[in-house]
Amino acid sequence: MKILNDLSLKDLKLNKKRSIVIIIGIILSTALICGVAGLVTSFQKTFTETAKRDNGNFHVMYYNIPKDELKYIEENRNVDEYYLSEELGYSYLQDSELEEKPMVNVIAMDNKFLNNMGITLQEGNLPESDNEIVISKRINETCKVDYKVGDTITLNINSQEKNYKIVGIIERPSTTIEPYDVSWYTVITKMDTIKEKANIAVLYTNVFEYQDVTESINHMVRAKTAEEKENGKTFSGMRNEAYTSYKYEIKLNTDLLAYEGANLSAGFISTIYGVGGFVMAIVLVSSVFVIRNGFAISITERLKQYGMLSSIGATKKQIKKSVYFEGFILGIIGIPLGILSGILAIFILVNLVNFILKDYISSGTLLVYNISWIAILISALVSIITIWLSCKSSARKASKVTPIEAIRSSQDIKLNAKKMKCPKIITKLFKTGGEIAYKNLKRSRKKYRTTVISIIVSVVIFIAISSFIEYGFRMSSAYYTELGYNYAVYCRDYDDTVASEEERMQEEHENLQILLDISKFENIERFSIPKSTNLELEKNEEYEQQLTDLGKEVKSSIVQHSQTNEEQEIDVVNVVSLGKEEYERYLKKIGGNYEDYKDGAILLDNSISYDREGKTIQGSIYKWKKGDIVSGKIDGKDFSVNIVDKTEERPMGMENMYSTNAFLIVSDELMESIGNYYVSGLYIQSNAPYELDKEIEQYMNLHEIKEDSLYIANMEEAVKEENAIVLVISIFLYGFITVITLIGITNIFNTITTNMNLRRKEFAMLKSIGMTKKEFNRMIRLESIFYGIKSLIIGIPIGILLSYGMYKMFENNMGMQYHLPVNAILIAIVFVAIVIGIIMKYSMSKINKQNIIETIRNDNI
Repeated sequence: MKILNDLSLKDLKLNKKRSIVIIIGIILSTALICGVAGLVTSFQKTFTETAKRDNGNFHVMYYNIPKDELKYIEENRNVDEYYLSEELGYSYLQDSELEEKPMVNVIAMDNKFLNNMGITLQEGNLPESDNEIVISKRINETCKVDYKVGDTITLNINSQEKNYKIVGIIERPSTTIEPYDVSWYTVITKMDTIKEKANIAVLYTNVFEYQDVTESINHMVRAKTAEEKENGKTFSGMRNEAYTSYKYEIKLNTDLLAYEGANLSAGFISTIYGVGGFVMAIVLVSSVFVIRNGFAISITERLKQYGMLSSIGATKKQIKKSVYFEGFILGIIGIPLGILSGILAIFILVNLVNFILKDYISSGTLLVYNISWIAILISALVSIITIWLSCKSSARKASKVTPIEAIRSSQDIKLNAKKMKCPKIITKLFKTGGEIAYKNLKRSRKKYRTTVISIIVSVVIFIAISSFIEYGFRMSSAYYTELGYNYAVYCRDYDDTVASEEERMQEEHENLQILLDISKFENIERFSIPKSTNLELEKNEEYEQQLTDLGKEVKSSIVQHSQTNEEQEIDVVNVVSLGKEEYERYLKKIGGNYEDYKDGAILLDNSISYDREGKTIQGSIYKWKKGDIVSGKIDGKDFSVNIVDKTEERPMGMENMYSTNAFLIVSDELMESIGNYYVSGLYIQSNAPYELDKEIEQYMNLHEIKEDSLYIANMEEAVKEENAIVLVISIFLYGFITVITLIGITNIFNTITTNMNLRRKEFAMLKSIGMTKKEFNRMIRLESIFYGIKSLIIGIPIGILLSYGMYKMFENNMGMQYHLPVNAILIAIVFVAIVIGIIMKYSMSKINKQNIIETIRNDNI
């Protein structure tokens, strides 16, 4: 056996190119599996850390718990860690220059609370005693004060004055501490002792056992007496029926629970791991064929050698062990290099993305590098199994070869007179070259099967991964949308209970004029001023016929979740105009013409998002299409409009505007003819948003516009972060399909060129008996066509099945309609034709240069 192993080692050294090809296949397989596992764990860790930074490192927050009842939470067996804070009271800021003095909420926190609740210092340090405070930077930005680190501030809390030293300035706290809808600002001091009631943030020991956590929450805070139920809390937005608590107000950190894998959001975890597993399986299948083909080709080249070894006494078992020994040696080299390559690739990728995005993200790191030992062990184990399976078929083949078969090289050729008969249509269409090409495929099935399978695998994987890209983008767009604006100005809402229709329209025109004035400022690149009105549709038989299945489900869900649970007799569609300049820009983007479109409506009925029991539903509500007429009433008057186009492209200001209804985008000219509309706001893409802040402030002072008349949203940092996330998702998704495509091309190239090389003696014999170069080239081209057609006929249906499987993985967390991957199928057809054509041309050019006599005489490759 030692002699056989020595021969195997010598063969590996002598055939370095072949050995390197197999090692590269092993490295590629292991690296990709390790890389996918690393990406999944890195994404999960990133989302987890982002949730901690944005909302705080806690699972559940309990508010205003009497200090003598805190022990029931602190000592609960499911509680791993807890942090405490207490709201000391409110105080007006007397230093403010505003007429109506702003109010601050003074919150005392212990060290753990300060360090775990996403409090980000802008300058200074956190308080270390109850005489020190940190203030939110929003106080200086909006309250007309200029507090600095080191200043002393006097606050009147519960009719008691106290002096505090400002030791730090922080970013706006998370909504857990300072909700968006409150009128006060946050001031934080150090907790000395609990005075009356405390807020307690809790981390549970094992969120995977979420049912235990639910029971624990209910046990701690469920109302037990009639008086407690009478005075109990109601929890807005709490959809989970498991919570029966009424005694205290609680807040769940749903994002963190989702990313850590609580049953509350099993959809998210099942999706991220399911998709990761699905992609890993695709990579595995692709890699198996790359490695297996390498071993199969190696064995085919050395069949004579195995036959000779068998003739001098080598047993089948010894030959099998010899093949496994080769796999073992190649695995020892390839697997560690593959794991290191995968780890290094993910590390470089994460840091490269963070480097690219560092100018977009103002705080924290967008991506967190994280790869677990489990991922590494899985990668190694899968690679070992892959090599073993690859060796198994090759070892069995090598051990069965008899000396006579090895010398005759007939083991891959199975002749059958009936099966070898060529159809007359092929002979008639393609002449002699076509007949020989067809019979070549029939007589050497095993050899050609390897080539066809390689192409099939590449087609299947491309179609499946294309679906992965599509659903990945559609899923991510429900959470992250690349905005076309970084600044927004909203006018105050009118009071429709006291204002007449004439007064309301007058106010709308005044608001519009203010927005138009602002839109002319210097630091504005482009803008949109959407106007909207409601088109009411009567719910009759014709209306029901226009609803899609998804539309019927959504409309039914709206009734089920409404307060009255009574179905309305009308449905509403939003009619929206964008402003003349933005409308024309939008038409150019979708390929429309103003004169043809100005009297009609563009239907936008895609990417709707409806949250139902934690599931996001996406798709079209209505069956309307281009050319249909939509009729209804606007303010009691009949209105009809022709749909001139249907698109999925969202205009400026509507990128993240989701609704359970469709949008009809119309020209300003048509909107003015309707006459009755609402001005939703001014959306701006500014080249200097902070300078724009100053311009708007000067404008408001000049025209004596009250501060509460306009709501200003400078979203520069938020937009940068949102757009950066979209960019990251694009980098990963497109990068992944690029790598998979390259693997497919490499696999096809390696298989076809090697098979062509193995047949060079056959080709030389055909030329020696009179086959011309033209006939030879035609024969090879026809073989290529047969390869491609057979591969596509088998590969496309399998690819569609895997595409549907990918859809089901995403559909677990998001309700969206399945789309046949038509574009991917067409690209695959073109891809196969081009790649096979190029590879065959390359192989033919090499074969045509060979000397016929030398090729026939030479038995070695």
